Amino acid sequence: MCENCLRDSLLSRMKRTVSKYSLLSREDNILFLRTKLPYAEILFDLFMEMESKFPVKISSIDLDFDSRDEIVDLLREISRNLISSREKVVLPLILDDAVSLLLRSIFTGSPDFLIISGRLYLLLNELSNFVAPFIEIPVEELSALCGGSRYEVRDPYMRMVEEFEEESPGIRFNILRFMERADFLRAMGLGNRK
Repeated sequence: MCENCLRDSLLSRMKRTVSKYSLLSREDNILFLRTKLPYAEILFDLFMEMESKFPVKISSIDLDFDSRDEIVDLLREISRNLISSREKVVLPLILDDAVSLLLRSIFTGSPDFLIISGRLYLLLNELSNFVAPFIEIPVEELSALCGGSRYEVRDPYMRMVEEFEEESPGIRFNILRFMERADFLRAMGLGNRK
């Protein structure tokens, strides 16, 4: 797939995710969290392109976050510092991050952070102003737009996601869909969601 086609595909998935889960509205003031990850600029550019047609106010802050291994630390920091924000906080989390958070919750027995239907949950409570419009974008597609740069992850749950995907291509999307099922949500104590 050519670079423009890949960008269009990612943009289309982002729009579909935002629409499907009603993550953003025209009235929102948006705070985009920028990281130092290799694909951070691409996420920001895609988001700005998606929102360019709407009269929304977008601001951003740069975070000193340069490793996918630090995702839980990032979520702890931003949930603590931005919990009372009136803005919609756009999280730079992708498909691999959402799946690794679920695996972490399963294996540690502590569902401290989950991304379900594009929203952040802290201890099974939805933080409605934190949204993740990139959850249908896998890391290798972003890496392809960055010139194929790939790096080693140390986090065991991130490595599990990579290994599962190698053994069974498409499993990340299957896990993402599973997390949206009503029976899973009830089992997690998240009530009567969709």
